[in-house]
Amino acid sequence: MFQLPAQYAFWRDLAFDAQGRMVVHVGNGLAFVDSLGAVTPFVDLPLPPEFEVRAIDIAANGDVYVFSYPTIFRITPAAELEAWYELDAGSGSSGMRFAPNGDLVVLRDTYIQRIHPDKTVETVTPTSGGWSIASGAAALDNANGALYFADWGSPSRVLHVGAAGETLASVDLFEWSSPSGSVRGACDHLFVAEEGYLVRVTLDAAGAFVGQPEGMGQAPGIRWNHRFGKTGAGFSDKALYSVDLGGAVSEHAVGEAAAP
Repeated sequence: MFQLPAQYAFWRDLAFDAQGRMVVHVGNGLAFVDSLGAVTPFVDLPLPPEFEVRAIDIAANGDVYVFSYPTIFRITPAAELEAWYELDAGSGSSGMRFAPNGDLVVLRDTYIQRIHPDKTVETVTPTSGGWSIASGAAALDNANGALYFADWGSPSRVLHVGAAGETLASVDLFEWSSPSGSVRGACDHLFVAEEGYLVRVTLDAAGAFVGQPEGMGQAPGIRWNHRFGKTGAGFSDKALYSVDLGGAVSEHAVGEAAAP
């Protein structure tokens, strides 16, 4: 779609604010980007440039949350920054997303943590078997607090996991694949990135898997996380966007918007 300036360094995630601007990690801070590639600096982070920003998401009130292990930072729309929460060192982290109830859902390597607005934490572990959670964030099943996320394996798979850690269903992806983040569309589809390809998984009205995953072709720019755009700054709400490590922004039309 466009190439951002070479001095900007990109990592694993991006988000879109209420005005439709892309929010990305640039250098040692965050910036807003429009669909023409114009960059507007937002805030500097108290981190050396080599530190990895693993996740970005935006709360309902417009506050931006950024995770650079082990710290989650909160930045207000007025660019006021605080170190909001320190994760324990027991496991790495793959991604984070806000749930409709305000919980910040953080995927660790082998378990899930729900950080409530009062900063109390609920840890969710598998009720049977184990998880090897792939890089990237989860898609939320907003109706019942369940999650969808990619899990490493041979073959890798997408899991539908209940609020208590129970596996509601799973569907295999492709042999020896390297899946990453998941997002859910309004037409009951999950979109999962797999080694430079985009894969669509169909869901029924209850959120259960239907049939087998469908390859949607190459999407070489998708790494780790991809997000539905929003209208307002020239992006489409019916396309997925990603930023790769070289600063290239990719757009992938999917014909539906994000799930409400």
